Amino acid sequence: MGVRTLPIIDRTLAVPPETDATREDNRVAVLCVDDEVGNLDLLERALGRRYRVLTAGSGNEAVELLRQHAVGIVLADFRMPGMDGAD
Repeated sequence: MGVRTLPIIDRTLAVPPETDATREDNRVAVLCVDDEVGNLDLLERALGRRYRVLTAGSGNEAVELLRQHAVGIVLADFRMPGMDGAD
């Protein structure tokens, strides 16, 4: 099975002012969820200059981060043990 890539659309996302997504800096928060640390490292390096990247190693960890932070984008692995990216 080949790797499927999706084009990145270059648009500015509107995030309300006074949220966690903008309090630390002006970048939109992206939550990357994957059970493979190497993939999280790659995503953080690729997206970190433009976005504030949050990482989670499981679906449960991602849910906790979503409770704590305003997130504009979620990138999730669909094949993880336990709670997968679709959940």
